Amino acid sequence: MVELDTIVPRNAFPLLFDLDVDIALGFYPSHRDFYRLIAGWIGEDGKVYYLPRFALKGQVLKGWVFAGTGCMLVKRRVFENGGVRFKYNPDVGGPDVTFMFDSLRRGFSAALHGDVECGHLPEWPLKEG
Repeated sequence: MVELDTIVPRNAFPLLFDLDVDIALGFYPSHRDFYRLIAGWIGEDGKVYYLPRFALKGQVLKGWVFAGTGCMLVKRRVFENGGVRFKYNPDVGGPDVTFMFDSLRRGFSAALHGDVECGHLPEWPLKEG
């Protein structure tokens, strides 16, 4: 899944696919601040802990992770048979965080790849290096 305001790096698909989890995530900065990533940990109580850029770059984090829905590879089984849906839950957060919280609570696996850094338009275009 790639949102319209997200530009993914050329190597995103193989890096995410190789994680072999139910939900593989790339990351990107918020619209307002390049150093505030839409990525981090979710506590089992639904509390969100955002990660700083230096803590994610080059890492693969597994478990109760989240990122924006702008760059994610999701296995079909997550959605099948009345599975997880996108919704807003003010006690947890926006649809992206709520989707991850509901998925993890149902036992699906997730990983966040620190080398899949995406551009977030219009403020932060992708810089291919």
